[in-house]
Amino acid sequence: MWCIKRRVEPYVDKFQPNNVNSAVLSGSEFVEPSPLHEFMFQEIECDGKKSIRITSDIYMLFNQQRLDKLTRSQLVEYFDNLSVSEPKMSDLRKKMTDEQLCSFVKSRFIQTPSELMAWSQYLMSSQDAMIAAAAVEIQPVSEPTPPPEPAPVAE
Repeated sequence: MWCIKRRVEPYVDKFQPNNVNSAVLSGSEFVEPSPLHEFMFQEIECDGKKSIRITSDIYMLFNQQRLDKLTRSQLVEYFDNLSVSEPKMSDLRKKMTDEQLCSFVKSRFIQTPSELMAWSQYLMSSQDAMIAAAAVEIQPVSEPTPPPEPAPVAE
């Protein structure tokens, strides 16, 4: 009536403990070095002890296969085109405060098509008002004209 749990362990050959068969190899993934590997691992030495810092850029990792296919000149052109270089947009970004710029950034929680449609409608309806408000704040305040002097009264 007593239940005894039996411990089940995988079979390990005592003479060849690291024996790998074809079943293990067929289900394994092997690391293929990429150009990003040199940027992902950084050795740091502190007090005579070495440590490795692992960093990743998700955007680069997601687009790695596409970026691997580009030539050097195409890659340089791609990175040059990442930022908006239109002078009108650049001037507008310089004039707006951080809070105003952040109000144009989409929340990461907006994901469904209906939410995206609502967000785009919000941007279209509010962009003109926000740009006008930013322009008013940036314009130098003109000094008020002094009131005209009263005309002399004839006696």
